[in-house]
Amino acid sequence: MLGSMGDIKDLLKNKNTIIDLSHEVMDFVYPGDPKFCISTLKFENFMVSEIKMGSHISTHVDYPKHVGLDNDSVVDVIVGEGFCVNIGNLEEFLSKSNYIRNIDVLLIYTSISSLWGREEYFERGINIKDYLNDLLSLGIKAIGVDCASIGDYDVHKSLLLNGILIIENLTNLDILVNKSFFFIGLPLKIKNIDGVPIRAIAIL
Repeated sequence: MLGSMGDIKDLLKNKNTIIDLSHEVMDFVYPGDPKFCISTLKFENFMVSEIKMGSHISTHVDYPKHVGLDNDSVVDVIVGEGFCVNIGNLEEFLSKSNYIRNIDVLLIYTSISSLWGREEYFERGINIKDYLNDLLSLGIKAIGVDCASIGDYDVHKSLLLNGILIIENLTNLDILVNKSFFFIGLPLKIKNIDGVPIRAIAIL
């Protein structure tokens, strides 16, 4: 289920292992994207910072507007049962999809997050185009990867057109491989935008 704050409160009463899945917001952006910049001003005795950044900086969620679609179905909070699969085992995982139940958020571990902060990070990527039909049949609400992009424009549009939000630049997925968990994603609450940074956690 997505968007239930009551579910989160109930869950936290019984769980105590929280895995942070978000990178720090910093000036490490996809080539061509807006740069990240903080300018600090002093107002009387107070310090106030101006923050400039692109909408797809660091760990972020892609909304339908990213590919020219309407954001009518966008939710403020992404909440649900999650599972993490290694990209090398994705085909085998999907072949057993008939036995998969109650997954709202699927995370794909690629190990590319280990290159975060280095130029090589943006030179590595994946393209799940060959698995799109099987992924769409899962009935998931969101899919996430620990790399800069889940695939090309067609992959993005197919997922977003079918109501599956995309989360990119995740981290710490190695801890979650082959595990079930409860996923919570809190995007910045900005309406009608193509994408926005998100604080994502897994609760075991």
